[in-house]
Amino acid sequence: TRLNSSHIPMSYAVFCLTKKNIIIFGHTHKFDCEYKNKKLFINPGEVCAREKPIISCAKLEINTNEYIITHYFKNTNENNFMKEEFRYEQ
Repeated sequence: TRLNSSHIPMSYAVFCLTKKNIIIFGHTHKFDCEYKNKKLFINPGEVCAREKPIISCAKLEINTNEYIITHYFKNTNENNFMKEEFRYEQ
């Protein structure tokens, strides 16, 4: 598995030219994950919630045949995190 990370979101076309399997990016501070053309794109969100009502982060598990992304999130005025899980076959 090859990994690339970037703070500034770059175009999908640019990443398709790379040999990386996983692209982690930020800047928008909004959670997102997609699997396109055998490449996993993840924006983990924003943990500190500056001027935003939602705290968000992501956990990535890399297994032999699949990626598992767990997205944890909550409103800043709540105590407990909720989670959602995404699975993609490699």
